[in-house]
Amino acid sequence: MKNFSTVVLALVGALGISTSAMGATGQIEEVVVSAQRVSESIQDVPIAVSAFNTEMLEAKQIDTFSDLQFNVPNVSYSKTFFSGNNFQIRGIGNLLVAQSADTGVGMHVNDVYINSPRIFETEYYDMAQVEILRGPQGTLFGRNATGGVVNLKTARPVLGETLYDVDLQVGNYDHRKIKGSFNVPMGDSMAFRMAGIFLDREGYTDNLLGGDIDGRDQWSVRGSFRWDIGDNTRLDIIAHRFEEDSNRSRSQKQLCNQDPSAVLGCIPDSTPTEAINPFSTLAGLLSSDLILGPIGASSFFAFPLSLDPTFGNPSDLREQRLAFEPEYEAEEDFIMLELQHEFANGYDLNLILAHQETTVFSRQDYNGTAANLNDATIPASFCAFSPAACTFFGTQAGGPQFMSSVPNTSSLGAVGGPGHFLASSRGSATDVSDVDAEQDSVEIRITSNLDGRFNFMLAAYFLEYEAAGGYVVQAPGLDYAAVGLINGALGLAGNPDVFGSLAPGYFNTVTTPYELDSRAVFGEVYYEISDTLKLTLGLRHTKDEKSVSDRQSLLNIPVTVDVATGTVSVLGVAPVTNFEELLSTAAGLGVYDADPNTPGGQVFREFEEEFSETTGRIVLDWTPDLSFTDDTMVYFSYSKGYKGGGINPPIDTTLFPNTPTTFDPEDIDAFEVGMKNTLKDGTLQLNGNMFFYDYGGYQIGKIVNRTSLNENTDAEIFGLELEALWAPTENWRLNAAFSYLDTVLD
Repeated sequence: MKNFSTVVLALVGALGISTSAMGATGQIEEVVVSAQRVSESIQDVPIAVSAFNTEMLEAKQIDTFSDLQFNVPNVSYSKTFFSGNNFQIRGIGNLLVAQSADTGVGMHVNDVYINSPRIFETEYYDMAQVEILRGPQGTLFGRNATGGVVNLKTARPVLGETLYDVDLQVGNYDHRKIKGSFNVPMGDSMAFRMAGIFLDREGYTDNLLGGDIDGRDQWSVRGSFRWDIGDNTRLDIIAHRFEEDSNRSRSQKQLCNQDPSAVLGCIPDSTPTEAINPFSTLAGLLSSDLILGPIGASSFFAFPLSLDPTFGNPSDLREQRLAFEPEYEAEEDFIMLELQHEFANGYDLNLILAHQETTVFSRQDYNGTAANLNDATIPASFCAFSPAACTFFGTQAGGPQFMSSVPNTSSLGAVGGPGHFLASSRGSATDVSDVDAEQDSVEIRITSNLDGRFNFMLAAYFLEYEAAGGYVVQAPGLDYAAVGLINGALGLAGNPDVFGSLAPGYFNTVTTPYELDSRAVFGEVYYEISDTLKLTLGLRHTKDEKSVSDRQSLLNIPVTVDVATGTVSVLGVAPVTNFEELLSTAAGLGVYDADPNTPGGQVFREFEEEFSETTGRIVLDWTPDLSFTDDTMVYFSYSKGYKGGGINPPIDTTLFPNTPTTFDPEDIDAFEVGMKNTLKDGTLQLNGNMFFYDYGGYQIGKIVNRTSLNENTDAEIFGLELEALWAPTENWRLNAAFSYLDTVLD
């Protein structure tokens, strides 16, 4: 049983806020949101929602996605596994490690759900509003989410006006940033708007092994077109392009209390700046004396199993020891079309078509604590054990140096000769994460705007998503262990002409591709029981079809290498020249199988699964006329949340035979009671809520030994949230937020 509680309190005072955000008497300007897919005051929405318009984003200095955690209760942001991000609402986010995993918080741009967003990388520019809905959402937006929804709304073209703005910024570290927009009318019924941002900055983290890192080189541009086709019909087309090519790490400097036993890399009881014990990693363990005996890592690395805790990790948070300069490249293309039509009989139609393509490539030092030592020389004990390998590596590397595999998915590894290896530095390692994804979505929505007590919203949603990518870890210890293990196993020690190895000498997991086909129908009905009491009923049915083609390989395939010719052969009988040939040959010979559930040796695992569920919500909101408030709304809601299951990453079932191929969906019963108040002649807003979540099959990911997997558990979450906004005078605004979470995992 695990229990975790948090309390967060924030108080912000701002002087000189523009009167466009407050009236002359200090009254708070009404913020209009579309949280329920119609425009209404935020104080009239029976959902825990926070929203920031253009003026508020500027006043609160909310420039990036991560800044939201300092302005919204029970919101947090962090990096996760590989190149992922975790935006959490009420403790619910993305803690999974699988291409097929769904996020707990739905990320939207102009109401379009984005499965692989790049909004974490760039700063906001030319935004109209940012809305954050807390709690399960499934009957209002296209893609269901158990934690909540974030909706970024960009500025739309303005008819009949010529507008422009430019913001220039320069600073230290050669910081240069420019962002701006211009709006041009095109006759009486059309307008075009262009906006963009450019950011270039040198890194402010010092790599003690050479150069500065964590710089930025990125830009984004957005074009928007609006056409009022008639009095009742409007067409919007929005497209943007984003590019980045920076030397920033996808994860920051690690704080560590080193575990001298090497059972763990770090002991999770404090956060000093010590180095991770490298022998807790697979590369360190396999190359250690414990596994390889007299040729183990103590002779190669020249230090014992427990490492000096101060080794490699400077105490300054802006200093690191990196053998490899980080690389971070990302691109995104996005285009959407939105057609809105108001029928004469009180019904509105919205049609949204969207397409997105994105890629991200990230390469960085694996542990971030590389030693400031010279290139490793091949130890004498290793040469005595395997003279053929010693000769081959020394010759290929141009001296008595050991080699490590090039970290890519097409390399044979160090045994492949020139172009397949790097001359290794002691303790250095690197990893590469890359994803290439695209999606198409369609949402059709009909909303009523009738004069009576009854109204409704009905929608259908279609999403097709495809992603391919991989994750590679290269470490010299893996290559070192690969040769040591196979020479002993095949009895090749002392042979002057041939040596053996396990290939590939690097961890390699590839997905080509993962596909998601999602269909949903959802809607809500609204009934005004009386002038002060309103009932909302929502229902949704979702069907997700997921399929994946993937594989994992690391030290799987026994090969021999002829020193004279450099020929690599599987089992010494089938020569190969590239990685794909290596896998297909090994699969044919029965020494590699990516899919044990399919007869014969398979190069890829093929698997598909289907998930479906019907969910909904019920809300009762009451707007009493109280003598001590200007306006008050009290609401109670029950929501049935759902997130589909998924397919675990490729797993070596010879080592983990009982690991499940899939993980189950998660469902949530969410209860919430809240109140929204406007007081003191519109100068004070005081909102609060209390909620309880009962989770079944809560999804959580972890890395065990050499594989990633996801599991299900039960959970309970109890929380409180308070938000206050007070504008006592024209020039003052005070904001306060309080949040409390008490969570239990079974």
